[in-house]
Amino acid sequence: MNKTKEFFKLLVNYTIKLFSIFYNYETNKVFKHYKNVIYSYWVSNSIKNCGNGFRIGAPVYIKGGKYMTIGENFGSLERLRLECWDTFSGRKYNPNLVIGKNVAMNFNVHIGCIDCVIIGDNVLFG
Repeated sequence: MNKTKEFFKLLVNYTIKLFSIFYNYETNKVFKHYKNVIYSYWVSNSIKNCGNGFRIGAPVYIKGGKYMTIGENFGSLERLRLECWDTFSGRKYNPNLVIGKNVAMNFNVHIGCIDCVIIGDNVLFG
């Protein structure tokens, strides 16, 4: 019984080593890039106006995308959270979130809007 257990441990170990030769760090970066390109196209469909060059890292949380306008060359790393609230605590609002051109956001950025938030061109969120 012990030899069988050792054999399976070796088999799993060698399988992982073999797999890591073909699916290494660089390969993972390529797959992640293309996954985020597809994800960005998918998310951009939930935003009212979205310029060319829209790239985000998954996951993202979008609420009220119909109130958002995002300019060209927008980029964000993982866990972006954009929220436009049209109702809150029984009150109605008319939110408007405008993000300019060439805006970059780092990890874990959260922007919430119940009225009007305008972010100009060439802005970096650290």
